[in-house]
Amino acid sequence: MKKILVALGFLVAAAAGFYLMMERKDTREREEDSSRRLMTLDERAVRGVRATVGSVEWSLERSDEGTWSILAPIRDPADGGAVMSLLQLLNQTEVLDTIDEPEQLSAYGLDPAMAEIRVVGTEAPVLYVGSETPTGNSVFMRVEGRPGVLVANVEMDSPFLSLDPGRLRDRSLTGMQMNDVRLVTIAQGGDSVTLEKEGEQWWITAPRRLPASQAVLTGLLEILGNAEMAGFIDGADRSEPRFRLGDSALVVRLAGSVTEREIRLGAGTDAGVRFAMRTGREAIMAVLGERLFTLPRSVDEFLDNKLTKANRYKVRWFRYRSGGRILELRRDPEREVWQAVDGSEYEDATILPMLVRLLEARLLGWRPGSLPAPSVADLEYEQDDGLKDRLVFGPDGSAALDSAPGVVFTPRISLPEIPG
Repeated sequence: MKKILVALGFLVAAAAGFYLMMERKDTREREEDSSRRLMTLDERAVRGVRATVGSVEWSLERSDEGTWSILAPIRDPADGGAVMSLLQLLNQTEVLDTIDEPEQLSAYGLDPAMAEIRVVGTEAPVLYVGSETPTGNSVFMRVEGRPGVLVANVEMDSPFLSLDPGRLRDRSLTGMQMNDVRLVTIAQGGDSVTLEKEGEQWWITAPRRLPASQAVLTGLLEILGNAEMAGFIDGADRSEPRFRLGDSALVVRLAGSVTEREIRLGAGTDAGVRFAMRTGREAIMAVLGERLFTLPRSVDEFLDNKLTKANRYKVRWFRYRSGGRILELRRDPEREVWQAVDGSEYEDATILPMLVRLLEARLLGWRPGSLPAPSVADLEYEQDDGLKDRLVFGPDGSAALDSAPGVVFTPRISLPEIPG
């Protein structure tokens, strides 16, 4: 028994010794890792950034909703992604070497420092950024409370090589996510078109209700969302004739689930730049992009090229009347067959081509008015996603949709016969 107790004592002592050894190793490794990192800060807790470059102090603030704004020396929205990238850079920059006994700090561009960065909202030391090292790809820096001059590793495009807080400005034209847009209005010179997204489908809702082209809307939002900023004009008078941002401007209004924007597109330059302004931003924007000069703005440009918004593969029920006969079918998705009330069945190969001709007929034009009587055919349908509509065909080949009252469409169509 005594031998067992002695052996257990040795094991406990060995385990304790091993634990202490590993703890010292972990502590040493953490200290070494900390010395290799420029700073350690909680990016999520940062509420503001103060950056002084030369004699200009930039002040940025984070709202409770997480959006960033520049408060000084100008007032402007900030690019939240760019600000967070800067904070991550403070955390991730590697220290290559420490000069324990440095010369005069001015020899390293640190007296005065070329830039000074402070973060607000979390305990973090001040960072002083100096000049690039003679060998390149590294910069001299000092961290408040840390001895010596640090040699920090930087990439070729690192902002530490030429710190410009102006790069933190929001460089988007709209300042909102395009996939969140639910309403678009384009107006110029008293004419306007309004489009709204209902479910996953876009409709022209003013000056009258018409089916809108998904491709045209997607293209419009891509142009606005991908517009590149050439620069900003701060403190300029927006009423100056050279900008043409007054009554003659093209006005685009966007509304999403949370954000709304009004964007005014004015004159262009020979360099392919168009002047613009938007709500919530004081500066005039100089925006690149030739496509900004060719935005769709009329009803006909937004009109869909198909008669209906239906998807033949989503139709689960329809009732088609033509030539004195009626065909009413419901689809069995598991067996890919269509069943009639009397129990008869039809294959997809028979029914889908008929639905394509009716639902996806090419749209040639439209006019306000009513369908001439008497109607020669009609189609009611319902989709899996709940979309319902009714098509009525006139004797002159025209058509009307319940979802677009007061409009007569001209489709390119040859009405299919009812099979069987």
